[in-house]
Amino acid sequence: MPKTERKGSLAQKLLALGLSALAAKLTMMAVEKFWTKGLHKPIPDLDESSLATKMAWMGVTAAAVGVAREMVRELTAPVAREE
Repeated sequence: MPKTERKGSLAQKLLALGLSALAAKLTMMAVEKFWTKGLHKPIPDLDESSLATKMAWMGVTAAAVGVAREMVRELTAPVAREE
């Protein structure tokens, strides 16, 4: 697999950062909606909920936000390939 190096102007990097933050926020809103409407359960309170519920909530949100941010970064950040 070729080594990739990200290059680009500061404006392109800031655009990628801003769009990935927006994607993270929109994904969090979608996960919250899915959790409350789809599972018919409130978002777990980190002080009073069971450990399994807290771990499920953190796992789902971390995975969804991570995937969304990486997808946006791959679409917006310029890549120069070394051959």
